[in-house]
Order: sequence, then C-alpha cells, then structure tokens
Amino acid sequence: MRSLKLLYLLFLLCSFFTVNGQNDTTERTRNIRADSVERLKYVANGRSRFTIYVFASRFSNGILYSGNKNLLYYPISPINVGLGFTHKWIGGSFSLVAAEINKGKFEGNYNFNVQINAYARKIGADLVYTVNNGYYGANYKSFLDLNLNGVSKELPYYNVKMERLTLNFVRIFNGQQYSLNAPLVQGEIQKKTSHSFLINAALSGAFTKNGDSLFIPAPLLPLFEGNTIFKQAYFYSFSIMPGYGITWVIRKRFFVGLVPSLGPSFQYHHLQTRDGIEDNFAISYKILGRFGAGYNSERWTYGLSILVDAENYPLKNNTHFLNNVGKIYFRIGYKIDVPKWAEKYSRLMDKYQEKVEQSLPLHWQ
Repeated sequence: MRSLKLLYLLFLLCSFFTVNGQNDTTERTRNIRADSVERLKYVANGRSRFTIYVFASRFSNGILYSGNKNLLYYPISPINVGLGFTHKWIGGSFSLVAAEINKGKFEGNYNFNVQINAYARKIGADLVYTVNNGYYGANYKSFLDLNLNGVSKELPYYNVKMERLTLNFVRIFNGQQYSLNAPLVQGEIQKKTSHSFLINAALSGAFTKNGDSLFIPAPLLPLFEGNTIFKQAYFYSFSIMPGYGITWVIRKRFFVGLVPSLGPSFQYHHLQTRDGIEDNFAISYKILGRFGAGYNSERWTYGLSILVDAENYPLKNNTHFLNNVGKIYFRIGYKIDVPKWAEKYSRLMDKYQEKVEQSLPLHWQ
C-alpha cells in the first residue's frame, strides 16, 4: 500500500511541466474515457496479468577521464543476472548475481543495479540506482609505448567506485496511441505502429572515488600536469531532455522500439582534489537513449533492450569526466493471472492512475 502511494506522489511531481488552475472534473473525466477508447485500438494493456521475468544484462558503467590524455575505465564484473516484474503501469528489476568475466582478480569487486518504473498513458517516472566497485584500465596499452617509469605491462586493476542514482520524469504527448511501457518493459503490448514526442526531466546524483588514491595512477601523473586531478567527487545535476519515441509493430506480436533523448544538464560538482576541496557549477549535456525489441505471446514475453545513459561533467583546467550507465539487457517473462489475494491491490492501481490523470491540467487530456 505504501509503495502505491509513493508512486502516486511521484506521478504528481510530474506537474513541474506546467502549472494550471481549477478545471472542470466532468470534462476531464470525459476526455480520459474518450482517450481510453482510442488507446484500446493501439495498445493492449493486459490488466488481468502479472509478468515475472528473469534477465541477463551486460552492464557497461564506463568512465572516461579526459585531460591532456584519455583514461578509459571499465567494470571488472559487468555481467548481471536478476529478476523483474511488470503489472499495469508499474515495473521493476534488481540484479541477484554479478559474474566476473576478466581473468585478473581484484578483491572486493562487485556491481549491483535496481530499477523501478511507472508508465501511465501520458506521464511516467523511472528510478534507477547503479553501483560498481572495481575497474580496469581499458586503454592501458596506449601508455606502454611512452616508456614511463612504473607503468606495468600487466592489465591494471583499480579500486575505483562509481555510484549513481537517477530519478527521471517523462511527459508522453501521444498517450492515446503510443505506449512507452511496451518497448521498454513489455508491461503493455503495442498493437499498431505509433510514435510520440517526449520530454524527460531528470534529477541525478553520482559519486566516484579511487580508494585512498588519486583518480590518475601515480606513474601517469606527469601526463596530466595542469588538469584537474581528484581523489573523489560528487556530481549533482538536473537535466531537461526532449526526445521522441517510436514503436514499429513488424508482425502481430513482434515489435521494435526506439526512444532517443538529448538535452542540457545543469550541474553542481564537489571535488576532493590533490590541492584541496573544489566546488563549481557547470552546464553540459545528458544523453538518454533506449532501444527495445521483443516478442509477445499469450503467456510468454521475450525482450532485448539497450540503454545508453551518458552524462558529461566538465571540470576546470581543460578536464572532462564522462560516465555512461549503459547496458544490454535480455529478458524472458511469463504472464500469470493476478492471484485472488492481490486483486484488491490491482484495483487500487487503477484507482490511483485515474486520480493522477484527473489531477493533470485539462489541456493534457
């Protein structure tokens, strides 16, 4: 019950897009019902079903430190296996196992990610948390030719940690015919090809450090003289990203969806550098690109999705820090009928969705 109320509040926060006065409730309800009739021609909502799925993902929480030279870090253990669910407008997933695929060993490496999403007809929200500890230098070979003292010929591993929490709200403009839920989590089924203009607004917080060391390995420090070199950093940002979603229904049950978004990112940085504490503000960019393909049968769902969530943090002294929380994600799900004991909670979800939609400004309907 509490979780339903929490998601209800998240939906209400989407009103930051516009502020409106009192509206006629009767007209609002009439518009919602008319849209719902039109939507049934394009979207199968599967309201009587609950989908449970297993997934495997190739997690790519890559880090690019760019100064006089570029340093590229990748996770030691990027493979995740986990569980997820979808029902009506809500879905979620979390990783259970992180498998190490590199030969080198690094004590204490791990990664974990959890995601909750809620997509109604015209508004939605995503809450994503990712953390990874243990990285290796992906482009280390490029430094071997420089004959620097102390640069090992072995693949280097670092005690780098990257942690990020993002809350994203989205406004869907063609909610009568387009489902954002369908290509991303398959909680709904797009029956006819459709598209919509979107606007995303994201709040994000990120934290990174390299254990007790500087972010730049000691043998490479001379190469980055004059750049911003830090031990740990906090990044906070607010982003507005216009986007566009389109889902092609190739056959009756097979679909391909594309949802690219790009926009400005307004940031605050708190850094612990080798020279002390540094705080600054910056304007940069954020990319949120999502691709989905899948197949829906009466009981089974199969899906492949790709996420690119990249944000650039410009630092002082001609230095940039780019973090990409991306992944390739494969899932297999099975649909079950809602159990008797859960039917009243399922009905509450319809009730809260209707309340949210009725509280929106009239011109959204």
